Amino acid sequence: MSSTIVFYGQFTTSGSGATGLTVTVDVTRITRSDGTRTTHTTAGSGVEITAPNARGVYLFRVTDADLTLYDYIAVFITAGTADLLHVPAVWARFSEGDTAVIAAIKLITDLLTAVYAEPTGAPAANESPLDKLAYLFAALRNKLTVTGSAKTFFDDAGASLWSKALADNGTTFTESEGA
Repeated sequence: MSSTIVFYGQFTTSGSGATGLTVTVDVTRITRSDGTRTTHTTAGSGVEITAPNARGVYLFRVTDADLTLYDYIAVFITAGTADLLHVPAVWARFSEGDTAVIAAIKLITDLLTAVYAEPTGAPAANESPLDKLAYLFAALRNKLTVTGSAKTFFDDAGASLWSKALADNGTTFTESEGA
């Protein structure tokens, strides 16, 4: 039996709702019995909600959803100016025996609320989002020194974590990648 489900995603710019974006939506269908994932929709058109106080919320309707066999994940995508360019949304049917889905959600929320140690060394280009946030926090919170040739970032105890070489030839100032 086909049903309609609605996904909602919010885009922000500098923490405030981002309106007027062109938004596409990709939807993946997940088979409940074995977890098989298949593409349901590619580049569907997200619709901006223009009601008062919508604050950058967009919606996408799936009109042929089979709610007895599948769960659905949607990713709202924009190339516009937004804090995040990909915003996920999930539709899942829970039953008493659905402990795997509940455990997965708990795992994610536990990660978001866990206490993290300070990062060490220079950040890698492929750090996880939580590790990137930790480096940003450390850089904003802890000691920073700048000389004519280097910018050095320190940990909470005052030990050097990583640095960036600086150069100025009178025309161009260059700040190298951290190492």
